[in-house]
Amino acid sequence: MCPPVSQCKILINLLCNSCNTQPCGHHNTSLGIEDAETLAGLFVRIRRRDQIPFLLNAFEEIRHSRIAFARQYESEWQRSFKVPVGPEMEKRDAGVRVVMNYETWEHMDEDTFRLAWEKELMLVGHNASEAVADWWTQWGSYFEKEEKKKGPKPTSSVQ
Repeated sequence: MCPPVSQCKILINLLCNSCNTQPCGHHNTSLGIEDAETLAGLFVRIRRRDQIPFLLNAFEEIRHSRIAFARQYESEWQRSFKVPVGPEMEKRDAGVRVVMNYETWEHMDEDTFRLAWEKELMLVGHNASEAVADWWTQWGSYFEKEEKKKGPKPTSSVQ
């Protein structure tokens, strides 16, 4: 018998956090939660055990670019605080000064806002459920065709 869905999500989240062997700085917990949501979104579509490897490959495909982006962001963010005195530091400081010239967000023009926050927004604005839906839109028809070839879906649980 399978545990309730809420317990499954907790277990998946713990598993995802423990399997994240290459840390992404202060984003590890959120990436683990995203992994759990991605796995849950994919595994809700499983009808037979032989579908598990296919969906695990989908999981890796979905998360690979996400993890790479988070690592790159974290590396650049940390490096920005360690730049030596000179042109690179002056460039960083000039960018910060431009952003600090605005008293409130409401008055900041879009180019300045993007300069200051675009990468952060890409990092925190990720929607794991939407990523699964996008993947499913692209590849789900193949999965469903394979499902029809294998026969009817069981109604009670994964076999």
